Amino acid sequence: MGFCSFRGIPGLGCFSRKKPSSPVELVRATRELLQTIDQWPAPLDGEKNEKMAQLMGYIRQMKSILYGSRENEPIPEACSQLTQEFLQDDTMRLCITCLPKLVLEVRKDITQVLANIQRQQVQSRLIACDYLEANKDLLDLLLSGYEDMFIALHYGSILRDCIRHQSIARFSSFSANNTHTQGQSSSLGGWLMDLYQDLNFEECLGEQFKICLGIGL
Repeated sequence: MGFCSFRGIPGLGCFSRKKPSSPVELVRATRELLQTIDQWPAPLDGEKNEKMAQLMGYIRQMKSILYGSRENEPIPEACSQLTQEFLQDDTMRLCITCLPKLVLEVRKDITQVLANIQRQQVQSRLIACDYLEANKDLLDLLLSGYEDMFIALHYGSILRDCIRHQSIARFSSFSANNTHTQGQSSSLGGWLMDLYQDLNFEECLGEQFKICLGIGL
């Protein structure tokens, strides 16, 4: 879709020709930046700080499209296009794997973008749920971040949104049960238990997991 068609979309107003002119182009530009960042070692140098600032701008444009602004409501067509492109070429995976390399403000913004994409319906389907069912290893990655204080808050927030889908909640309880019984984390299971009870998803917890945590004893 051309530039003029998205003139009214918040965050995609007045771009030069080199900048993304549609939600799809915005996601693709973001993905290219994340692929570069994924190869970075720490610490950041000047060039990397410039890339980080560019990424921050792209992510905030995504937020404007998905959440709207004081002046503009979200446009469903733009949200659908952004969501489809975001999920079809693993931009979500890159966001999660690159998160530890990002500055705090970008981590916050990405967490909010992922939360919104989880709720976006495309042709009456929550396609984020379909994506997660096909990429369950991402749940293991999010669970592993629980022990890292640097990213635990953001990974935990992303995981919370993931397990609002009951099929994903059942898998994450199974994965957490394996982690718990292997002795890698004694507090992760309790955190998930509290979260599932808060979401009224306690039925998603497997019996073995409940026994390990002492639920119902």
